[in-house]
Amino acid sequence: MLDGIAVPQPTSILSVEALHAALLERHAGAREFPGRDQYVGASEVGTCMRLVAWRKLHPEANTFDPEAAGRMRAGQVLENEYVQMVRLALKGQVRETGANQSEIVVEDAPIRFHPDGRLLASVLEPLKWGRVPVLLASGARIYLDQIPSGDGVLEIKTASSHQLRRFRKEGLNLAYQGQTQVQMGGQGFSWGLAVVGSRENLSDTEVFFLQADTEQFDAMKGRSHRIMAAVDRIRQGLLTEDAGMPEPETDRGYCSSCPIADQCPAMVAVRAAAGTTTVIPPDEVPDFEALADEYLSLKPEADRFEDVKDALKKRGEALGLSKGVLPSGRIVSLSERQGRESADLKTLKSQFPEVAAKVVSRGDSYSVLTVKETK
Repeated sequence: MLDGIAVPQPTSILSVEALHAALLERHAGAREFPGRDQYVGASEVGTCMRLVAWRKLHPEANTFDPEAAGRMRAGQVLENEYVQMVRLALKGQVRETGANQSEIVVEDAPIRFHPDGRLLASVLEPLKWGRVPVLLASGARIYLDQIPSGDGVLEIKTASSHQLRRFRKEGLNLAYQGQTQVQMGGQGFSWGLAVVGSRENLSDTEVFFLQADTEQFDAMKGRSHRIMAAVDRIRQGLLTEDAGMPEPETDRGYCSSCPIADQCPAMVAVRAAAGTTTVIPPDEVPDFEALADEYLSLKPEADRFEDVKDALKKRGEALGLSKGVLPSGRIVSLSERQGRESADLKTLKSQFPEVAAKVVSRGDSYSVLTVKETK
């Protein structure tokens, strides 16, 4: 204890290293799907084909340190919590979740997947009477030419608050759309719900209604064939890895956290166009990405703070406020301050250069942080 405050102390009873070891043990004991270097998962098929092929060729790179394992386990825990929320919201209408997940093998493509759940056809019953189902009450209106029939797919995803706002504005990204289309097409379902929840706040969720699209399903199957064909040619020595890898796909997202971004010709071009010169080491990327994502998530709140501050100030000025007490006990005050003195340095330097040299000084240099999206 330090002045009544508990601070972390090293202890031989329960060390951070011991907790990390326990985390890795739990991660190793989690449900695994062997042979993933021999097929394409539904969660992979819509992502950059170059990265997927690289992961198949380098399964040793998929090992996890405590930090990576911790992020993955946290995502799994949150996804399970969202599954339970969906089950409660759709009482008795969700099947094949958790340990009862099914493994689906697509007959005419090297694709396997494990859906988060199966939604019974009764979930769509409210649509037939012009009402909106519970999970679709997200502010978006859904117009269907024909009400889908039969059971549907449940897909759960977690995202940062910043990503979730982008999905609300722009729709689901291509990777998530492709994954859900594969799960619908692979099971012969005509509809599905993709539930995306915030990693920061379980109440911040969005639900996307998707209808099966045969063309998109065929496109995803074609992608899986191209990925595995490239992997097979490289494994057999018919092509080198540099020559045989699929083209990079920067429109598929997550390039900034890609472990092979420094080898990717597309990312090299993006960095050159953006004027970037520093390549962040792969083991540092997750931390940088998480902090940058949190920065972009919080920035609108800071902007909103300044807007509210300006509005409050203008209202006070209009009332001639100096100090006011609200019924809540809050005290709001406005005070006048003299403006800063300033000098025309350009004129001073040109007309009195000797004086300027004696009285004008430059402060220490400092860094300025900016974070922006590149696409």
